[in-house]
Amino acid sequence: MARKLSTATQLKNANAEIAEIKKKLENAESYKKMYQNSAERAEQELEQVHRFLDAVPNPIAREPEQYKTISAMTRLAAWLATNKQGA
Repeated sequence: MARKLSTATQLKNANAEIAEIKKKLENAESYKKMYQNSAERAEQELEQVHRFLDAVPNPIAREPEQYKTISAMTRLAAWLATNKQGA
């Protein structure tokens, strides 16, 4: 039969487990913040590309009638294909 741990030992073990869980939570929150910042920077860069494509002559619409956003690469490829000169 297993010996029951004293209340002080149980409390010490519980506090150690809580500290470990808190550390894991802090690490997870740090990674989450890092990935959110990275995603926000990528979204900002993508928005800059779309703004550039909005400024070129005869741009392909970002959101046509279907209300589905067209990717920047598709817009650029379509613009290049329809606006090439002398080829």
